[in-house]
Amino acid sequence: MVYAMLLAGILGISTFFLVQTGSSELIDFYYLNRTAIIRRNEEHAQSLNQYVQENQVRSTDTKAIGQWLAQEGNLYLLLYRDESYAYGTGWWGVDAQGNLYRNNASADHAVFTIFFVDGPVTAEILDYSISRLYTFCDIASMAFACAVFTLVILLYNRYVTKSVIELSQTVRQVSGGNFDKEIQLKGKDELSLLARETDVMRRTILGRIQKEKMAYQANSDLLTAISHDIRTPLTALIGYLDLAAGGQYQSPEQLREYLTVSRDKAMQLKDLTEKLFQYFLAFGAGEEPMALELYDAQPVLEQLLGESVALLRLKGFRVHEAPLKESCRIGADMQYLKRVFDNLFSNVEKHADKSRPVVVMAEKEANLLRICISNWVPESPNPVESTKIGLKTCQKVMERLRGQLILYQEKSQFVAEVVLPLYR
Repeated sequence: MVYAMLLAGILGISTFFLVQTGSSELIDFYYLNRTAIIRRNEEHAQSLNQYVQENQVRSTDTKAIGQWLAQEGNLYLLLYRDESYAYGTGWWGVDAQGNLYRNNASADHAVFTIFFVDGPVTAEILDYSISRLYTFCDIASMAFACAVFTLVILLYNRYVTKSVIELSQTVRQVSGGNFDKEIQLKGKDELSLLARETDVMRRTILGRIQKEKMAYQANSDLLTAISHDIRTPLTALIGYLDLAAGGQYQSPEQLREYLTVSRDKAMQLKDLTEKLFQYFLAFGAGEEPMALELYDAQPVLEQLLGESVALLRLKGFRVHEAPLKESCRIGADMQYLKRVFDNLFSNVEKHADKSRPVVVMAEKEANLLRICISNWVPESPNPVESTKIGLKTCQKVMERLRGQLILYQEKSQFVAEVVLPLYR
């Protein structure tokens, strides 16, 4: 609004001076040229002679002369008889010597003979009606300036009203659930700023809704997969227990076999439920940051990775290590970070091909620490954890640790990359 008022004021003042200058030039060109001045003075002289003849006016009858002068208006009149001053009248009168004041250099005067009843008199006539035109010029300039100022303000108010209506309609659509409707107003005024801020709020709400939809779909897919994975060992467990409870075995060794298989299926269920609990614990804990502490990455990785690598080797895996070569500091909650690595190495233990090496590598890259764990997947993998609950839990934990877990597979090689920011 301030800019609109300033613009309207500038345009109004500019219009005032333009109209005044233009009209003054027109007046000077058409009204104050020598031909027009002479014509007007001659008309006044003819009018005075006619008035004197019709009313039998004497040169000393100043009252009658004054009445004629009042009828004509805006005149200087100076009368001489025998080259001596006889009478002078007009807006400015005469000086002590009987000479007219001539303040307007562009004006001109003329000398005529007026035939009064008591004899001819020399008259100087100076038309000064130009003052009325200049007054009209000033009034017209001011009127145009006010009109331009008012027009600019009205146009701005019309724009504001239109913008408010448009913004209101768009916000109404968004409030009705159409979050794809973009809120945008061109310009750099307060309304445009309000529209941009409102659109930021719309995009934020839309992002949250999309995240909720993705989370809902992910949970739905997870529950579908879990129901399948739980149903398979649970069906087998119930089947073997029914056989054992119904005495459908031929020897004590066969009964022990049924019980062993049942125990394995129960342990599978236990492991799956534990991972499920960890998943919901991680995803249901909110977005509050963990209690991060600063650690030297070298001894931390030496401990965490060393224990897991040693266990893999005990299980018959060949492990190639590339430890961190330089000191750096990371921020972590050790309990959760250890849970991430335990889960990743447990995944390697269950799914990696023992005939090919597992590579564990840590390196510093710019402001990041990267720990890469890669293994080869056998041609006939053991489908122990088809839901990948543990990996999803690890990804969520790494997000809360302000880091990242990157998972990808190239042909038969599976890679898990833990990325942590470095601190000074």
